[in-house]
Amino acid sequence: MNKQTLVEKILEATTALEAAELEAVDAEVRLLRAKEALRRAEDQILMGGKIEGKNERTREAHLAELTGRELDEVAALRVNAACAGTALRVQRERLATWRAVAELVAGRDKA
Repeated sequence: MNKQTLVEKILEATTALEAAELEAVDAEVRLLRAKEALRRAEDQILMGGKIEGKNERTREAHLAELTGRELDEVAALRVNAACAGTALRVQRERLATWRAVAELVAGRDKA
């Protein structure tokens, strides 16, 4: 592998890492917004007296039933954020690998 190819690989990995970082941040922001929407929906339901049930577990189940769409959105965005975090770690490792290869090549050239 020549130095030019190695430089190109490091630049590509750096660009991919930047994109993964942006995606991870975006995924976290979307998750936080969905959690906030869920909290607002729960507050509205609780303040509106729409929850029925004699014990806490029954009331929680009723609240979950009434906020099903919001709960599903939060669950999906949790998965998305986890995937984005994994992709970010992979890109960090890829860049670290290319940097290690560059150091090896630089060391070989000095010898």
